[in-house]
Amino acid sequence: MCSLKYTKGDAYILTALFIVEAGLTILYDTKDSLAGKLKGGILTPACLGDAYLDRLDKAGVEVATRFL
Repeated sequence: MCSLKYTKGDAYILTALFIVEAGLTILYDTKDSLAGKLKGGILTPACLGDAYLDRLDKAGVEVATRFL
């Protein structure tokens, strides 16, 4: 189960934030992630790893997961 919380703006701002942070992660933080190993192609957020989640956390997005 996963939950997401963002209180600093609306869905349009959140969408832009996801896109920008994904781009920055691909540019700067993909050495050890699946995205870095694939070296291009179509990447999903699942390929971006913990660096993407860390960037989202710093931007004010709270992502929580738990196993059922």
